[in-house]
Amino acid sequence: MPLSLKRLLIGRRLRTEQTEHERLPKILALPIFASDALSSVAYASGEIMAALLLVGTAVFYLTVPISLAIVALLFIVATSYRQTVLAYPGGGGAYIVARENLGIVAAQVAGSAILIDYILTVAVSVSSGVAAIRSLAWTQYGVTIPIVTVAVAAVIVVALINLRGVKESGAIFAIPTYIFIAIVTGLIGFGVWLFFHQTIPTAWPAETFKNAVPGGYSELRPLGWFLILQAFASGCAALTGVEAISDGCTAFKQPVGRNAAITMVWLAVILGFLFLGLSWLAVQVQALPETAVGVHETVVSQIGRSILGAGQSPVGTVIYFLLQVFTALILVLAANTSFAGFPRLAAIIARDGFLPKQLGNLGDRLVFDRGIITLTILSVALIIWKKADVHRLIPLYAVGVFLSFTISQAGLVLRWYRLRSPGWQWKATVNGVGATVTGIVLMVITVVKFTHGAYLVVILIPAMVFVFLKIHAHYKSVEHQAHMIPQKPVSPTPPKHAVLVLIPGLSRGALEAVEYARSLAGDIRVIHIEVDPEKTPAFRAAWLEHFPNVTLVILASPYRSLIDPLVAYLDEVQKETPNTQITVVLPEIVPARRWQNLLHGQSALMLKLHLMNRKRVVVTNVRYHMEREDIPFSDLVSVDQYRSIEP
Repeated sequence: MPLSLKRLLIGRRLRTEQTEHERLPKILALPIFASDALSSVAYASGEIMAALLLVGTAVFYLTVPISLAIVALLFIVATSYRQTVLAYPGGGGAYIVARENLGIVAAQVAGSAILIDYILTVAVSVSSGVAAIRSLAWTQYGVTIPIVTVAVAAVIVVALINLRGVKESGAIFAIPTYIFIAIVTGLIGFGVWLFFHQTIPTAWPAETFKNAVPGGYSELRPLGWFLILQAFASGCAALTGVEAISDGCTAFKQPVGRNAAITMVWLAVILGFLFLGLSWLAVQVQALPETAVGVHETVVSQIGRSILGAGQSPVGTVIYFLLQVFTALILVLAANTSFAGFPRLAAIIARDGFLPKQLGNLGDRLVFDRGIITLTILSVALIIWKKADVHRLIPLYAVGVFLSFTISQAGLVLRWYRLRSPGWQWKATVNGVGATVTGIVLMVITVVKFTHGAYLVVILIPAMVFVFLKIHAHYKSVEHQAHMIPQKPVSPTPPKHAVLVLIPGLSRGALEAVEYARSLAGDIRVIHIEVDPEKTPAFRAAWLEHFPNVTLVILASPYRSLIDPLVAYLDEVQKETPNTQITVVLPEIVPARRWQNLLHGQSALMLKLHLMNRKRVVVTNVRYHMEREDIPFSDLVSVDQYRSIEP
């Protein structure tokens, strides 16, 4: 990316000392780390109803008690993670808890699960946001939109905002998040007022509501515990993102642990209220999930349209429009939770040596830009694969996050038992109950969603752990070999040194490469690969005229290859004197303008790539920088330079 364009997109570079100034107050940290969890209220109730629809619309009343059970689970998980951020304010969440208390393998399982969940969060939240936009466009204007294209564009925009820095992205995302909370809170309050003062209007005619079952009533399944558990598992998508605060503690202002713990409490209260309120309203207005026959509208859109009287009163229509716009915004911006958490967690795992080290480096804007770019690529690929369909993505969701919930809380139980600090029995009890409940939920989600796509996550997590361990083994091997001290003293006799200068012909760049080689100690040989035998005599004569004392080696290349003859010659040199250190000097022309690189064959680059892994061979590029030169137009069009010289 050209430097000027990069500065335009992500801003000027920040000094390392400015890291402390980039930390977030609680008011900005909430929209950054909680937008995923808060946005899930836009689709979690609909997912519960989609599962219950297999029995029929008559059992939609179960949406509220199932939502109550999920809210109870939310407060158990939030209480546990509040203890996590106080115990481990350095960030990393479940990964750090597992590493410190359960061992390396458990840590990699937790890390893999959370990283997968962050990727899915981007795909699900952005796809849901686009669905809200589609609902608005369809219900108000009868227009369809290309959802995959819009979703991919939204991910790229959110990624660019995050590349600009944590504090800047927090300021951008705060306003839509708080407006969304205010609108939905007002919607719930107005719905409660209507319930106690007059009849709440329904979203659909009675006949449409009754006949909304896909496949007709002959396909209905009997209500049983398995189906109720399936609805519960689908609704547990509301809890995804709760762990993000514990992963990104280092982004908070000091005192880190206390501020993160307070933000966690705010998140649990707001999320529980919004989720439960929307589930209750969905039942009251007789909303239908998008899987119902003839429905192309989200549950939140149906609630807003009914409660606010969209299309019947100007004020209600405007507020409904704002509800849909900010629902779409909060869903799209929910991806920001992943863009805040994924790079930080990946950096911690990378610093431990289980992911490429580059992921642990801070970029120009004091963010882990390589992690942001990695997340962008993976989430875009997932959106394209699943065609931005929320109902195809949801089954992949929640398995990873509940696995990390269970591992984190089990690790904390061991921590409290080991330290036995004041009040440890109460803390261990809370985490023990949490680990048990989330473990049961994990098994339920895995079973009921296994054939719907959850098996992919079940397979992917062990595969990722295997890759993490292989990466760690490589880094350990590098550390061991790089720092290994020889058992015998170093030989006082240095190895022989051969300098091979590869030149295509006589040019200023080639001559500079030869002059550089002559500054090195060793046996200097100029290598010319003979591609056109007819030109060789003239080249040899010119060479002997300029450098009669420098050895010239001409290698025949009947197949016009540059690499094969050079590799064969290197084999001969290393076979004759195995202890020889070889430096291959490659002259390289650097054009005055970057676009002119496209006009050159990049032979030096290809040779360098081919030789980079060869033992006891060092490749050096000697660059000759061209000057800008304006050739007269008359010289460009002259035919004299192309006319054959007659004898």
